[in-house]
Amino acid sequence: AGSPYSAVSTQSTGYQRLVKEHLMFKDMQEDPFLEAAGLASDWPVGRGAYVSEDKSINVMIGEEDHLRIAVLLPGTSLAALFNKLRSVVGVLGRTTSNAFATSPRYGYLASCPSNVGTGMRASVLVALKPTERVPEARIKALARQLGLSVRGLYGEGTPAGDDGLCDVSPRARFGVAEVEIAKMLFDGVKSLLELFKKKNED
Repeated sequence: AGSPYSAVSTQSTGYQRLVKEHLMFKDMQEDPFLEAAGLASDWPVGRGAYVSEDKSINVMIGEEDHLRIAVLLPGTSLAALFNKLRSVVGVLGRTTSNAFATSPRYGYLASCPSNVGTGMRASVLVALKPTERVPEARIKALARQLGLSVRGLYGEGTPAGDDGLCDVSPRARFGVAEVEIAKMLFDGVKSLLELFKKKNED
């Protein structure tokens, strides 16, 4: 169970609360890149979000792409996470069948080239607090060696959270199947944590 929210009431307390909690996107007209690409056209008409009661499921509608589905679970079970994502996509698929632009060669088409294909970015929140031995730049360099990207707690351009909590995801998404993305995430994060620990002990 959950609730739908409209982006039309951008000045309402409810809208601002959801934006602060990163469950709703900001005013798209304030982003010059979205505006230049024509993605902010007719803002805020037709935009909104669905948020489950426990906030583990968040579906944003009409931002950069048609749908942005986020499933969040605590713990380390990627299998449980992907099973929940599959069920959410299944429900949406029954009501939006054939509604999205696809290519037999490239897969799902998106406004950002890095999202073309499966359209999926899988990530985990990991505590990688910079130290004197392993500063932030070194953490990102180690991640790159493993084919991973390290972002702030709430994505690109945001700072890490308390205790160095940051978002880690596979860099490669174009032309990669969902199961490969999941495996790259699992293997990559495991190796990154081992390397981070070893470099701090050297």
